[in-house]
Amino acid sequence: MFVVTAVACLATLLLLLRDWNGEVARLAAQFEHDTGLKVALGGSSRLTLLPPALSVENVQVSQDETTLARIERLSLRVSPLSLLTGRVQVSAVVFDHARLGGMTVDGLEVQLGAKRIDGFSKWNGHAVTFAAHVAADNAAELRLTIPTLNTALRFEGGLEPGPALSGHLTLNAGNLAGLLPGLSLPAGRSLQAEADLEWGDGQFSLVNLTLDSAGSRAGGSVMVLAGSPSLVDADLDVDSLDLASWYAPKSAALPALLPVALTPPTGDAPKPAKTPGVAAQTASSFPSLPDNVLANLRLNVGRLAWHGQALHNLEIRAGLDQGDLVIRHAGLRWGQDIRADLDGVLDAAAFTGRLRLNGPGISGRSDLSFSPQQVRLTNFLAKHDDLLIKGNLTGTWQDGLTAQWSGAVGTWNDTAVAAKLTSLDGKVEIPEIEARLGSLSVRGQVSADLTTPRPQIQAQLRAGDIDLAKLPGSPRPTFVAPQPKLGGKAARQARAASSKPASNKKGGSPFTSAPLDWSALSLLDGRFDLAANSLNGDFGRLDQPRLTLALAQGVATIEDLQAGYLDGQVSAKGRLVAQPQPGLDIQAQIKGADLSRMKAGFAGLRLASGRADAQLRLKASGRSAQDMAASAVGDGRLDARDGVVDGIDLAAINSQMTNLRNIGNILALAQSGLKGGKTDFQTLAGSLKVAGGTARSPDLTLKADGGTLAADLSVALVPWTTDSSLSLALAALPATPVVLRLNGPVDNPRTVVDVNALQKALVQSGLGRALGNDGGDTSGDEAKGGRKILQNIFKALGGGR
Repeated sequence: MFVVTAVACLATLLLLLRDWNGEVARLAAQFEHDTGLKVALGGSSRLTLLPPALSVENVQVSQDETTLARIERLSLRVSPLSLLTGRVQVSAVVFDHARLGGMTVDGLEVQLGAKRIDGFSKWNGHAVTFAAHVAADNAAELRLTIPTLNTALRFEGGLEPGPALSGHLTLNAGNLAGLLPGLSLPAGRSLQAEADLEWGDGQFSLVNLTLDSAGSRAGGSVMVLAGSPSLVDADLDVDSLDLASWYAPKSAALPALLPVALTPPTGDAPKPAKTPGVAAQTASSFPSLPDNVLANLRLNVGRLAWHGQALHNLEIRAGLDQGDLVIRHAGLRWGQDIRADLDGVLDAAAFTGRLRLNGPGISGRSDLSFSPQQVRLTNFLAKHDDLLIKGNLTGTWQDGLTAQWSGAVGTWNDTAVAAKLTSLDGKVEIPEIEARLGSLSVRGQVSADLTTPRPQIQAQLRAGDIDLAKLPGSPRPTFVAPQPKLGGKAARQARAASSKPASNKKGGSPFTSAPLDWSALSLLDGRFDLAANSLNGDFGRLDQPRLTLALAQGVATIEDLQAGYLDGQVSAKGRLVAQPQPGLDIQAQIKGADLSRMKAGFAGLRLASGRADAQLRLKASGRSAQDMAASAVGDGRLDARDGVVDGIDLAAINSQMTNLRNIGNILALAQSGLKGGKTDFQTLAGSLKVAGGTARSPDLTLKADGGTLAADLSVALVPWTTDSSLSLALAALPATPVVLRLNGPVDNPRTVVDVNALQKALVQSGLGRALGNDGGDTSGDEAKGGRKILQNIFKALGGGR
């Protein structure tokens, strides 16, 4: 017994002390002979007894200078009896921390039998089992399964010496999100794929390749020729692809503040609500592409969808050359036959190229560059019908997306926009936006839903002081019809006509025949809350205006308008319609307006002070301001109190009428009453009716010290002319009014004084006293002369003009 034990111990000691490097080298050479691959051993070999195995570290397997596998520790399990013979027989191979191609494997064990391999491994925490078998006729079968990911790969074909594989490959992956965790795919996505495989003699090909997943089906081929450099040819056709169904956003949160790109207006903008979440990380560069590969790549996608928006006929023709992706041509169709084309070069730092757009009524081009942090459109130039847009657009995403635009849009030569986006998932949230158009700056927050046929916009915007006179009009250029060449008499007539003053100058109609373009109301739907420090125009100044506006199907509904006006308050609501022709329906009211700031006047009379309330309801439609005025229908009312009228002194006139004893008194009446002065009034009230192109106030009445002034005002809106009357009833002679009739242009009417009633009253009260006779009777020629003198006097009051 002792002898047996001693012999066993001696044998074990000899096995442990033996140099096994030669035997491992012999096994490596046998492997190279059988496979045609190269094996490099980076460390010395050693023997372990439990279980019996030869281990070696840092093993590398390659083919034609291309590394196929790197193994930190390789263990060859051997038969115990073969150790004693000196020629070991390997029964299993164990890999520890191996990298096979681009895949890292923690552990792998292969059982070697009669042309059969069975093994298992772990990959990303998942157990992997596989089995391979080669029959006597070289028919080969390989199965690989990952049960926890519901994934199975199967190959059926033939294995020839070399080695060379030829057969059919199928893949069923039931959990792509778990299989490819780095791509952040949505849960439940599956893939079925199959192809004919050829591999051997430095060549690899997948032909008749088909892929089917999430309703998308693709077909193509991949061919690889190993070498230095390796050659790759790939071709793939996809019928349709919905990117939104493949994209699972990690976060909708962005950091806070917008960089100072535009000068902000005065006043505070609405503060956006903070969105919880984790900011997305952005890589600093694109993944490096292999520099020892030459590739030819072709991709066609029939329909590419993104949150309801579809692109068609996407095609990419590209090549890989020394680590750069050269896009020879990329194109797609968008919307109503709009075509976009792109070419350029992508390296590890950025893509640089050229973008072109073409379609019905639209064309454009731009230099394009983008990196993982930024996309830039420089020298951007686009034309849509007669609207020309040029400038630069930059989008930067570092924990979010910041977009900046500066340039010209049609006749708007100075425009700029800066915006911060919190999410982009078909619905865009912009918690901070600044925009500038000339002298107008606006900022606030906007949200947009782009998944609907018509964009849905929600906005809260704030501006500073807005001067309408300084704002540009439509960005579309005004069309000027070419003038025919004229000669002789026709030329002289044209020059004479052009030398005449335009009819729409000061004093003319404020309503022009220029076409109204309200088509912008049809571009989008949404709701807008707008605020400003002030709004200045021909109407005066609105202080702190606040507007709530809803847009839907080309109709703008003014839900509420509030503003300070003339030290009072104005409010309005109504709607504006773009189609079939511009139209409006407005209700407005003013409370407590200061008449001294209104500067309203008519026929030489001006409201100098007082407080007024007013209401107006108006409907109109038409393709020009003139058409609007001609079709206008509405009503309103004015109620003013405790004010002063400049241009007439009723108290002075009334006082003179009580003391008309001679011609001097009458002349004083003309000078002191109707030639200026002021009148304090208690009330000024009347109604307004608008119809048939005419605005009329039949009952406007001013009650003042010294008398009452009643007016029947009528203005024809399109020609801007008046046919009105003012009736002055003095307190001294309440039943004998003086009537002023006004006719002609509103700003300079012809005035006729109708004094028949007053003249009759004066004659009846004693014509002699008016002529300086203190009590004598008047008859005959004296009476006739007196009447003539009296008529001349009333001409002095304005009746002859």
